[in-house]
Amino acid sequence: VDALKRYRAFNGGALTLAYEVFFFRVAFFMTGSNVAAFPAILAVFLIGIAGGARESGRWRAKAADEAVTRLARGLALGVVAGLLFLPALRWICELNDRIGMGAGLLLIFVTARNWGLLLPYLAMRSIAADDRAGRRLSYLYLANILGAAAGSILTGFILADLAGLRGMALTLGIAAVLLAALAI
Repeated sequence: VDALKRYRAFNGGALTLAYEVFFFRVAFFMTGSNVAAFPAILAVFLIGIAGGARESGRWRAKAADEAVTRLARGLALGVVAGLLFLPALRWICELNDRIGMGAGLLLIFVTARNWGLLLPYLAMRSIAADDRAGRRLSYLYLANILGAAAGSILTGFILADLAGLRGMALTLGIAAVLLAALAI
């Protein structure tokens, strides 16, 4: 696996977990630190990532051009869902808190599902099925895990303190657009 694929995996992990931290912060503000929000968001987020990984795995038999097109559509939808999260949630919650929470969970699912497409796609398209496949996959996965840790730390400890919710949303949106363009 070349360095660019590991770089993409690192950034994908960083952005995905940065969004997770952002979603938790918004939910805690929105619900008044309700502890039930944490497991609900975590469950929806993990189900979304798993769904995206499963969908990406179905692209094995697809031609490379079709798989890239599907990835591009998925990442674009993930970018839009992430960008809409804060403004849509604010507007919907003014109408009804329960509907707002449901809409928020749906946007979390869509964002996580579509960013969950990236790592399996990179693994499928960059790792040859030979005697070194396990080693190559471990390097790609390690890059993703290191990115996830970095994204969580940077978002939770630095960006959250410096930027506030709107600044976090804008920063993550810009990062998502750049990463989607790089990945495609």
